[in-house]
Amino acid sequence: MDSARRIAHDLNNVAFVISGYAQQIEESLAKDHSLQGDVQQILAEVPRLTAIVDRIRSLDPIEAATFSDPIVGDKPRATTTHTPRILLVEDEPAVRDLLRHALERRGYHVDIGATGAEGLALCDELEPPDLLITDLILPGATGPVIVEKLRQRAPAVKVLLMSGYAEHPLLDAAHAAGEPCLVKPFELASFSETVARLLGEAA
Repeated sequence: MDSARRIAHDLNNVAFVISGYAQQIEESLAKDHSLQGDVQQILAEVPRLTAIVDRIRSLDPIEAATFSDPIVGDKPRATTTHTPRILLVEDEPAVRDLLRHALERRGYHVDIGATGAEGLALCDELEPPDLLITDLILPGATGPVIVEKLRQRAPAVKVLLMSGYAEHPLLDAAHAAGEPCLVKPFELASFSETVARLLGEAA
């Protein structure tokens, strides 16, 4: 069943990226723009994509299907005197770019790691961030290993974990440790609200 789990994981990312970028396009167009109808049709298909992932996951008795509603829009954060610094570690380029864009739209400074190894290196090279956002499963190192590395320098750093798997031992361990964790595909609005809450801001 490993192949079914991997296919579900990859389709999760597809649904997430399509939804996020379609929402960004929708926000950039005038309400009466001729392309709005096309964008709405794309967004209307997202539940079908996640339903497909649900069916694929059902082939694996270990993995339960857990989905949120279709991804919705984001809004800029309120301006503050301090610009929060975020370290984002994500190996899927499209997902990484989408989340970086969402964070930068809210006015955060974002440093990027594309692999677990890069994330570990940045923990040493950069000033400790206000928030670490990392995928659980990465080439080179897992998300929890990156968290442990960063907390050696900054024990109180806030952390947000992400997972493309609804069920995984690392996800179970994160929940047991009380670490915030979002399962993809998640709403960009929920993502931004979680980030704002962890940073002590009003969403």
